[in-house]
Amino acid sequence: MVRYWPSAHTVKTWEGFLKSGARVEGFSKDKKCRVESMQPGDYIIFYICIEKKFAGYAKVCSGCFYNDEPRFQKDRFHYRVKIEMIKCLDNTDMVSFDDIKHELNFYQKHGIKYGVIFNQKPGNLDTSDGIRIISEIDKARGLIG
Repeated sequence: MVRYWPSAHTVKTWEGFLKSGARVEGFSKDKKCRVESMQPGDYIIFYICIEKKFAGYAKVCSGCFYNDEPRFQKDRFHYRVKIEMIKCLDNTDMVSFDDIKHELNFYQKHGIKYGVIFNQKPGNLDTSDGIRIISEIDKARGLIG
């Protein structure tokens, strides 16, 4: 069964991720359980925290591995999976969380505490939420995809 995983970035870590080639997604030590649960064929949905926007999504292509070689300056995200970027949006085309939040189950359950879902939730998104977010990302014009 395909699962949908949130991955929160700051603008700075998103830029570093893109400049590094966007072929490997990394997570901090406190997200180790999350990344160890990811399987090839799952999807990662990228969220930019301060902007409150979805920036794209990728397919997971490997299991978890540890690598402390920096991909960009101050990279502390050593628990990693290989990915294939499916859709990557430009800043002007990113999908606003506020535009779709009322259609998402986790927002209906958690309301304004939705940031916890992207930053601290140890598990994956409901399938219907993952499909809904990806559908909106697919409608946007993208740099990749």
